[in-house]
Amino acid sequence: METYMSRRGEAFDLGALTETEQAFLEQARHLIAQGVAWETFQRFYLDKRSPIWFVGGEPQAGRLENTRVMRSRLYRILQDMAGNLGLEQGYLRERGPSGLSLDACLEEIRLGC
Repeated sequence: METYMSRRGEAFDLGALTETEQAFLEQARHLIAQGVAWETFQRFYLDKRSPIWFVGGEPQAGRLENTRVMRSRLYRILQDMAGNLGLEQGYLRERGPSGLSLDACLEEIRLGC
């Protein structure tokens, strides 16, 4: 069983991903290995054609507030990968003793703070 371990210590069974999700994850890994910019990676995995918008084979509303999307294994893995990339490239920073507060950092960047 191949596992993805997040920065927060969550383990994700990659064998539970669909073939489409696994192929997309491989594309994401390839982009990161090639040195993709954080903003480009964000656009890549949040694109409307991304499999994160199809949970359980069903299309989801194209908003991150959609709970099924935010709880999906693929979304959480890609979000973690984007967070790591953002830290490495200086777009995000660590907050507090408990680790990352990626959502807060991403919100600051989105709002231009």
